[in-house]
Order: sequence, then C-alpha cells, then structure tokens
Amino acid sequence: MTRGERVPPGAARDGRVRDLAIGGCALVTDRALPIGEARTVEISLPGHTLQARLRVTRVDAPDAEGQILHACRFERISTADEDRLHRLVLDHQRQDLRGESVEPPLGPPPEVAL
Repeated sequence: MTRGERVPPGAARDGRVRDLAIGGCALVTDRALPIGEARTVEISLPGHTLQARLRVTRVDAPDAEGQILHACRFERISTADEDRLHRLVLDHQRQDLRGESVEPPLGPPPEVAL
C-alpha cells in the first residue's frame, strides 16, 4: 500500500492521537480507516494505557505529509478508564481557565495501537 490508501477492515495500524476528549479523539495515521469502522484501541497515557472501542466518524483528506486525520467517538470504555480520561481533560481545562501555561496534558502526542 502507498500513503493515503485505505486500511483493510480489521488490519492492525499504529497512529497518534491529535486531540483527546471525553467523548472521543482525533487520530492521525498514514492510511485511511473506513468511515463507520469500529476499532478497539490502546492509547498510551502517562502511567496507564487506556483501552476503548471507537468508531470512525469522519476521515479528512491527506495533508502535505500524507497524514490522515480521523474523527472518532468512543463507543465502549471501562468505567475506570473513563474516570481517568475525565480527570485528565478536566485538569487541562482548569489550567486553561486559570490562565496558567497549559502544557499538552499528555506530553508528546500519545501513540495508539488500532
């Protein structure tokens, strides 16, 4: 496969999380995932690996480097992982509202195994 080609359903992929929110995330990969496809993912967070089932809701055109942004929503996530994610996102929002220097809450973009 070349850059920008679709990943066959069920094929393993690695990518990076660009945005992480309580309801989902934006994933960046070098190959497009089909809209509507459900995937089980592992997202590396500081001190923990979050596991969730997500569904691809939008796929953008490749950027200049051939990277493709996927909008995804979480469909299944454990209560413990959901709690961790809520705390992470809310802590980041509090820092932003206080006008504090907001560092990315995860450091470098976390890797994701799709």
